[in-house]
Amino acid sequence: MSFVKDFKPIALGDTNLFKPIKIGDNELKHRVVMPPLTRMRAYHPGNVPNDWAIEYYDQRSKRAGTLIITEATYPSARSGGYDNVPAIWSEQQIEKWKKIIAKIHDNKSFVWVQLWSLGRKALPGALARDGLPFVSASDELYMDEARREEAVKSNNRQRGLTKDEIKQYINDYVNAAKNSIEAGADGVEIQCAGGNLLINFWTLSPIREQTNTVDRLKTELDSHWKWLMQSRRPSVAINSASDLCRMVLSVLCPVVKNH
Repeated sequence: MSFVKDFKPIALGDTNLFKPIKIGDNELKHRVVMPPLTRMRAYHPGNVPNDWAIEYYDQRSKRAGTLIITEATYPSARSGGYDNVPAIWSEQQIEKWKKIIAKIHDNKSFVWVQLWSLGRKALPGALARDGLPFVSASDELYMDEARREEAVKSNNRQRGLTKDEIKQYINDYVNAAKNSIEAGADGVEIQCAGGNLLINFWTLSPIREQTNTVDRLKTELDSHWKWLMQSRRPSVAINSASDLCRMVLSVLCPVVKNH
């Protein structure tokens, strides 16, 4: 491995980090962005952000011109599987998000809501308790052995989504994006990483386990990628501006096959 020998360090203040940048319609005064931090502080049941969230986001948006990406937020009940994670499908949830977003805007900063569906990262026991299925892009390809054991114990084994269920999820994202904009958000981020539901429809690993031919694999990949784009496009169409929607993509996704 070769190293740069003539590198000359420069002061942080002389880098681009503190220079303005425009993201969509948001004129940021610097490039330090607060990423999504899942705090697990929402009320359960109900998935309503608690009052601490208002203070939490107020503190972190004090420097004017800062971009805040919210903690991961469920578009619908079926997207869940962890307790105490906020959501944005009910009126009560939307009203609390309005207060949070208003506080961020009072500080002259910006906020994008990150939308998140757990898929096979969910806890199957929690889903079973709430009468919800444990779903992903394929049948019984678990994140880890602990989830497989919990799925068996709760009689809620992981299965692949049907085409009709996929359409329901797409509508969930559309409605959640609308609700986010209604609550005052400056944009929406679609979480497609970390082994969660959307990335399961793109990564090779769960699909390869169930395919026998290259042609079948290509067909599956094409159809799964199409769904990802479908989940993004309706959200973009809400304000007919692609600048309002972005996608986080990562393909790392472990698999534990059921033997």
